[in-house]
Amino acid sequence: MDLSKDQRLWLIGAEPGTDELDEAPDWLVFECYKLGVIRPGGAPGRWRLSAIGRKAVDALLAET
Repeated sequence: MDLSKDQRLWLIGAEPGTDELDEAPDWLVFECYKLGVIRPGGAPGRWRLSAIGRKAVDALLAET
């Protein structure tokens, strides 16, 4: 999956175990949601990795 630097940095910061993400600018959330790498989190305005997002993060971490 071709992700921008901003997208990669935000996604790899997901909380281990829950895949919850920190807050991010609306444009970044929109881009990632459109790609299908995030889904709504446990509270309003919160986001977490989708299954596709988890695979993308795992692939990014395997590259290092």
